[in-house]
Amino acid sequence: DVPRLLRLTKPAALLSLSYMAGARSAATRLTHSSLFLLSRAAAAAATRRTNLPSSPRDYSKMASSVGGNGYSDVTRVLFCGHYWPASTIYTKEYLQNYPFIQVDEVGLEHVPDVIQNYHICVVKNKCIDSDIIAKATKMKIIMQYGVGLEGVDINAATEQKIKVARIPGSTTGNAIACAEMAIYLTLGVLRKQKEMDTAVIQKDLGLPVGETIFGKTVCFSCMSYFLSTFHKKNPI
Repeated sequence: DVPRLLRLTKPAALLSLSYMAGARSAATRLTHSSLFLLSRAAAAAATRRTNLPSSPRDYSKMASSVGGNGYSDVTRVLFCGHYWPASTIYTKEYLQNYPFIQVDEVGLEHVPDVIQNYHICVVKNKCIDSDIIAKATKMKIIMQYGVGLEGVDINAATEQKIKVARIPGSTTGNAIACAEMAIYLTLGVLRKQKEMDTAVIQKDLGLPVGETIFGKTVCFSCMSYFLSTFHKKNPI
């Protein structure tokens, strides 16, 4: 059921980005059913089939009784690149009791050489173009690590019947994180953060002389939505 697969797969994408935004517990709750579905999707594409359980609870029972590579059908997830390492670390940590889902991380230069072995691809900084997609013979889902899909050749993926997913910023911790970052950068510029860091190292206390945001008009270009989201969840 591809539509249902895609709907329930989107929460899996929240794991990485929500962790980065500091919403680890929420991401863990959202991914439980998704991981179950991802394993079924990959098993359907594999050449050898096993009788899969019908619920996440049954999977947990199997995981406790079968260890290592005890499954003939294993969902293989590829994280492209070593950037944002927490995304891979937390995903592997959550999947310790799911031996039928294997998560690997490879350098960007090695992605074209190994992508044919994976069912799910999480795109970070690598551009997944038509040449790479043509090699992804087992791929079912390409998931963009972020909001935009500029890193994926959607037309090529569609031709190969590969679903493409992204992480919507409005429903994850990413929107709030962006709003907070905008405020942080604004204050950092006014307080001359870089110069202040140098002054502290050199023990020049009282330097540099910063400014306050009070009494100033601040304009965030294209940031009104994020600031609105921040204000709603953190009213002054």
